[in-house]
Amino acid sequence: RSQAINLTDRDSDFMNHYEGVDPNWYAVWVCPNCQLSAYADDFAAMQSVQVARVKPLLEEVKKADSRKYDFAYYRDADLALRSYQLAIAFYEGQRGGAEKIAGLYHRMAWIERSRSNQEPEKQWLAKARDFYEKAFTTSDAGKAGVLWAYLIAEIDMRIGQYQDAVKWFGTAAQQPDFKSQPLLEKMVRDRWSEAGDLAKSARAAGS
Repeated sequence: RSQAINLTDRDSDFMNHYEGVDPNWYAVWVCPNCQLSAYADDFAAMQSVQVARVKPLLEEVKKADSRKYDFAYYRDADLALRSYQLAIAFYEGQRGGAEKIAGLYHRMAWIERSRSNQEPEKQWLAKARDFYEKAFTTSDAGKAGVLWAYLIAEIDMRIGQYQDAVKWFGTAAQQPDFKSQPLLEKMVRDRWSEAGDLAKSARAAGS
């Protein structure tokens, strides 16, 4: 499978574009029988108490969409989207789950972006943003704090909340580990400036 992966581009919110197979479609492991789902490392380490906890949540997800999904073979965008939805049930209520759920919603937005579906993309981006903020405000973020604040700001830009984006880029720049991540520091500064310009234009258009 790795031979078929060809990265062609990367968006400012870290969506990778591929020619051929998109490895993001396989980020979540899914049991083909019961459809219990999680990121690979978490799936491999899953304990019986976690399985028991997630089963009722998983059933609710299945009831909301009763279509049959076959995870035994190769995936397409629809199967990938479904795998993320199923995995969200596993991480709900878990310690540290907000970051994982944010990433799943973010991946869902990427799928809709790849299909040029702007409204669903914005819907999933908004959910991802809320969970990134939850992770930022409830966790000992460490170095991840810069990334989470950046992603919140980046998503704010993509959903038209430019003033909020300015605030969160500023928050990213205030994190203790900001200077130790030079590539991310440059991305923050570049997008921060752009967000400021967009916020000014939005204010002028509304005045």
